[in-house]
Amino acid sequence: MGQKDTTEKLLMDYNDVFADIVNGLLCKGEQVVQPCDLVMSQPISQYKADGKIHEMERDVCNYWKPGNV
Repeated sequence: MGQKDTTEKLLMDYNDVFADIVNGLLCKGEQVVQPCDLVMSQPISQYKADGKIHEMERDVCNYWKPGNV
């Protein structure tokens, strides 16, 4: 624990790997998310909570175009 898993991050950058993981974990193996439907996004985002601005950094951030997610 405590070590960064750079291999996992590098693999998740590939849309086909990302789609396979999402389909396996969230869609019970059904091929719902296609790699060509994914668009990479900025892994850093800001949001406001409790009157303060916070920043969140993700390892990988993709948008799924058909689901608008």
